[in-house]
Amino acid sequence: ELKEIPYEVSNSWFSGRCNITGYEIEELLGTKLKALYQRKKGRDLFDLYWALTNKAMDTNKIIHCYKVHMESAVEKPPTKKQFLVNMSEKMLDNEFTEDIRMVLKRGIEYDNEVAWELVRKELVEEI
Repeated sequence: ELKEIPYEVSNSWFSGRCNITGYEIEELLGTKLKALYQRKKGRDLFDLYWALTNKAMDTNKIIHCYKVHMESAVEKPPTKKQFLVNMSEKMLDNEFTEDIRMVLKRGIEYDNEVAWELVRKELVEEI
C-alpha cells in the first residue's frame, strides 16, 4: 500500500518540503523476507534484523505482505519447514554470511547468528 511521506530539506543551497509517495515499511520488509528465502544475500538478513531492532514493526503485516508477494511469484510457496532448512544451509555458507561485511558501515556491530535468531523467532516461525 502506498502512502505519502513528508520530506524536508534545509541547507545553504535550498530549503523546501514536499510529500514523497512510498511503500509502508512492512511492505518493503515483506519483500525483503521473500528475498531472504529466494537469494543468497546476507544483506537481506541484516536489513530485516536492523528494522526489527530499530523501529517498532507490525510483524503480522510483514508476514502478510511476504505471503502475498510469494504467492504471486511461485506456484507453491515454501512452508515454514522449507524456509528453515533453506536458512540452515545459508547460515553455513560463507558467501551468504560474509556478503554484508563489504557494505556494512564501519562501527556497526552485527552478528549473523543473533540476527537469524531474531528474524526466525519474529517472522519465519510465524509463517
